Amino acid sequence: AVGHDVSCRVAEHCGFRQEGTLRGAMFEAGRHDAFRDVHLHGRLATDPDPTPST
Repeated sequence: AVGHDVSCRVAEHCGFRQEGTLRGAMFEAGRHDAFRDVHLHGRLATDPDPTPST
């Protein structure tokens, strides 16, 4: 979800680029009457391998 910066950094570190934001794509935690935005990350087979960290 938007605001989970650590999760976004992990995805980017693994080679998944942020492609956009899905507005109102998931329920707010513990609720079914409110929605949250979600970042969308993706990786193609043709993308370069992520650089391993040491």
